Amino acid sequence: MLVRSAGSSTVTQADGLGGGGPSVVLALLLGAIVAVFAAIFVFARRSLRLLADANFGLCSGRTTKDSSRPAVTDWLTETIEDAAGNGH
Repeated sequence: MLVRSAGSSTVTQADGLGGGGPSVVLALLLGAIVAVFAAIFVFARRSLRLLADANFGLCSGRTTKDSSRPAVTDWLTETIEDAAGNGH
């Protein structure tokens, strides 16, 4: 609370709640920055773990046992072999 005397231009601080304004703002800003970087770090770490578990989105391109049609690698091999006259 700030107190101003009736006949004076002097302003005094009556309680200790208003002190350190710029340092409080800087501390809050620093805390917010740290929180944002921590969130980014956690997100990146989880994303990389999920990508690694999914083989980074890559597959072999080979036909699986439960597939009725050949996958791209096997299909392409057969197509090239047929075009070259070396059919299976």
